Amino acid sequence: MSTTTSQEAGLSHSRLPARDRQVIGILLVAAFVVILNETIMSVALPRLMVDLDLSARTVQWLTTAFMLTMAVVIPTTGFLLQRVSTRTVFMLAMGLFSAGTKLRSHVLPRQLSRRLC
Repeated sequence: MSTTTSQEAGLSHSRLPARDRQVIGILLVAAFVVILNETIMSVALPRLMVDLDLSARTVQWLTTAFMLTMAVVIPTTGFLLQRVSTRTVFMLAMGLFSAGTKLRSHVLPRQLSRRLC
């Protein structure tokens, strides 16, 4: 019986380049942050329901809407990254985020004033 080494079997034990290891590390941290975000939101929901006077049905709809949004955004991002540069996608995402934040800042004070009065 002959024994073959991994080199003979065509398996090389080369290490990943430093840049590839760095990218994998960043992706792992990003995945952890996403999972952490979901966990924090799940833990905070009961308190938010009380503080904002929301029903369980409303929170279920909001949670479902969030999950559906993520189900659309993640593949769309992958699609865009294959067609345009990372910088373009990043700038588009930051622009949309900023525009949404600005729009929300105009709507939020009116909603808060209605709730408080």
